[in-house]
Amino acid sequence: MARRRPDLLHAYVGTGQIVDMARNEQLTHRMALERARAAGNRKAVKALERFAPPYRDARTWITKLRWSMATDPEQRAWQRSAPATVLSWPTYTLADVYRSALGALFLPPRLFTETMSCTPETLGTRFEVPVLLLHGDDDLHTPPSLAEQYLGAVDAPAKEFVRLPGTGHMSMLARPDLFLAELLTRVRPLTATP
Repeated sequence: MARRRPDLLHAYVGTGQIVDMARNEQLTHRMALERARAAGNRKAVKALERFAPPYRDARTWITKLRWSMATDPEQRAWQRSAPATVLSWPTYTLADVYRSALGALFLPPRLFTETMSCTPETLGTRFEVPVLLLHGDDDLHTPPSLAEQYLGAVDAPAKEFVRLPGTGHMSMLARPDLFLAELLTRVRPLTATP
């Protein structure tokens, strides 16, 4: 959308940005396996060894995601605080909470195929709007190094990679105060009309 209809946007802001799924899955699978081994989680080790990239279907990828998230300290902390947090979100119904919690489990095959084929070439590297990536510094699911490398190849009127210290893949949920402060500081000025 940012490439096709820049007239609709003040900027593109990404977080937990997927930029090269093949490389992403190789790195994150290896990191998840290392975490599982370090924790002595034999069940996770067995599942991750069985379901290694490349992923040919959504089921095997979701299995990897489940074990990767189960070994991620930020995800475990979020799972403990999520029920109280999510139930207090304004305008969210119980049905919304249910759908958001189970959304990835019902990943349509077409979305899986498009996600797995994501590369810098499919994303594009030329934009007519500013591109900002707000990224958790400790993101174990979309490594910041890949996103930062991608942004280096981007041609845009302005671009910025912002590492959010002490956060991971869920920075906007784990530290909404920090995330909002960065949005207000970096994106709000781009919305001012001359």
